[in-house]
Amino acid sequence: MKPAARHLAAGLCLLAWAWAVPGLAVEPDEVLDDPALEERARGLSANLRCLVCQNQSIDDSNAELARDLRVLVRERLVAGDSDEEVTRSATKTDTPVIETPQSVSVVSRED
Repeated sequence: MKPAARHLAAGLCLLAWAWAVPGLAVEPDEVLDDPALEERARGLSANLRCLVCQNQSIDDSNAELARDLRVLVRERLVAGDSDEEVTRSATKTDTPVIETPQSVSVVSRED
């Protein structure tokens, strides 16, 4: 394999790996010291989608808006809000955020 092709292949592998690894958008300074609160924050952030961020979860998006929303989620959790209150707070803002259902049920009807 030629060196240029090898570099291209390595670059594509790196890009594929970076795309596949979840949660890389969360910056170290955003992570909460309390592991239980951080786990709740990750769960909530995974279910909040930013329409500006091409429908990525705010946990996965590198957009500045998503970062602001991740910080908001963590601030509300530290303040003692329930998961429902945090979600309501994040979706009540003037930012285009939607909540995705945590589970989807498919019901089929037999005719």
